[in-house]
Amino acid sequence: MRPHRFNSHSGFTLIELLIVIAIVLILIAIALPNFLEARIRSQVTKVKGDDRSIMTAMYAYYTQWRKWLPDSHDLWEAGRPIGSWALISNKFEAPGIRLTTPNKFMTEVPYDPFVTQYEIGTAVPDDTGVSQQLGVYYLGTWSVNNYRPPGHERALGFLYSVGPSLSYSWNTPGYGNAYITEYSPTNGSKSPGGIWTSSNL
Repeated sequence: MRPHRFNSHSGFTLIELLIVIAIVLILIAIALPNFLEARIRSQVTKVKGDDRSIMTAMYAYYTQWRKWLPDSHDLWEAGRPIGSWALISNKFEAPGIRLTTPNKFMTEVPYDPFVTQYEIGTAVPDDTGVSQQLGVYYLGTWSVNNYRPPGHERALGFLYSVGPSLSYSWNTPGYGNAYITEYSPTNGSKSPGGIWTSSNL
């Protein structure tokens, strides 16, 4: 009996490999946008939840001290200039530290992924560097009275994030300011506008 010989040419041909690679790339092209969309939606949900927790802590601060949490303007007036309107920072003094020390109105003030990305990529350069982490932007009572975010003119405190578009939008055509235009995902998850939480909600 003749011994069985394996076909030395068995296996995938180059054409077959190229077809498999093309199918994999098509599946990635379909799945990746959905993954990124889900990631953005998850971040938006987290920011909204974090901001509600921060506002609850601010009410507790007010109950304890009978005054609203100071903001960056108050720090500037006190001769302690800082680099951002962010509520908390890992690089410089920021108002949010008063929510965790000396009294713990919350365990920690969460960072905002959108504000952090915005400041690293597009904000006025400062000494914070790319390793900075920042919380949501915060306007206290004085700043609300002067900047007057529409619909929140009587708020004691106002939190706002630049949102997924990562645009503060001072002078961008078609974009409102981050605290004038509210974020809505109806035109896509990266729609312009800020994510808001106010003391008068």
